[in-house]
Amino acid sequence: MIRTKSKRLEKMMAGRKLTIDKNSWLMKIKLVFPLAIGILLFIIFSCSKPKSDKAYLDSLATHLTANRVLLPNGWSLSPAGTSLPLGDFPMNLVTSSTGKFMAVTNNGQSTQSIILIDPTSKKILDEIEIKKSWYGLAFNKAETKLYASGGNDNMILIYDIKDSRLVKIDSIVLGL
Repeated sequence: MIRTKSKRLEKMMAGRKLTIDKNSWLMKIKLVFPLAIGILLFIIFSCSKPKSDKAYLDSLATHLTANRVLLPNGWSLSPAGTSLPLGDFPMNLVTSSTGKFMAVTNNGQSTQSIILIDPTSKKILDEIEIKKSWYGLAFNKAETKLYASGGNDNMILIYDIKDSRLVKIDSIVLGL
């Protein structure tokens, strides 16, 4: 069936000559060439970076290399921003409603604690040791109290924030 179709096509085309109009091809090239050049120039100029960006990237690479931390598995971490020393397992971090304070719970195998941080100055304001803790952590709306989970003791610890210090004032027992 394919042979018969191709034979029919050959018979139909046998008497015809294929002509190419040179002017139409020339017109197409005249239209496409400037467009191709324009796209190429756009790509070249949009990919090139100003010298100030290169200097910034070089300083960032130097900073990341200097602060690289090697992990036990052979991988490395390069923190891009500033960091603060926290405990061995910071499990939760919350920010107060206006951003005046941040609090972090450290729930690792060593000392469990709550750290109060000033995010503006990036300084640790206070650290208080707690017997047990877990994920729960919240500021009140007035930013005068911090509520923290008491771990599997089934209680909520209440801390007053006075002069940027944590003072335990009470606790709420959840079950008997």
